[in-house]
Amino acid sequence: MTYHIPDDLRAALHAANHILCVSHVNADGDAYGSVLGMTHLLHRLGKRAVAAMPDPVIPDFTFLPGAEAIIAPNAVADDYDLIVCLDMSSPDRMGAVFDPARHAAIPLIVIDHHITNTRFGVANWVEAGCAATSQMLVLLAAALRLDLDRATAECLLTGIVTDTLCFRTSNTTPEVLEAAMHLQRAGANLAETVQRTLNRLPFSTLPLWSRV
Repeated sequence: MTYHIPDDLRAALHAANHILCVSHVNADGDAYGSVLGMTHLLHRLGKRAVAAMPDPVIPDFTFLPGAEAIIAPNAVADDYDLIVCLDMSSPDRMGAVFDPARHAAIPLIVIDHHITNTRFGVANWVEAGCAATSQMLVLLAAALRLDLDRATAECLLTGIVTDTLCFRTSNTTPEVLEAAMHLQRAGANLAETVQRTLNRLPFSTLPLWSRV
């Protein structure tokens, strides 16, 4: 499968210096994996990049490198050059992170794999053929000629593993497996990622499963 990263999206990333990365309300593993993975990639490009989430960080994902630096909506500034919207199909999914009164003049770019995406950015990269937004960032890193470090790889593998239920969903293509292989070669541990995400359930879930 051939993927095309829009030229205007790459140009926006290169032109900006102070960048806010944000993902969606009620975040899942791909939301955390992609927002942190993108932040790590931008740091490698020499950018001032900040990750923000609309809700408090879920304890299950605090193990991800950089999770401790995610800021809450009340800490979001208004002087960013660019806002990168990850794994969300519409701007309302940013929740309180995006304040139209303060942020309307800041360009938004969109990186997402949902077919329902409304393409609300000045530049939009939507790949419905990808199983996770984190998979797309593996492609972006290659296009930017950035070698993946272990921290970035751990974040992106978490996004892929959780969105594919450990490669069991119907959209698990050879390209998904190739991305996961690339991330493991960069230092991510597949078994550890699965153990920390899909194999961990709160005790309160067990009675519910017994009823089902």
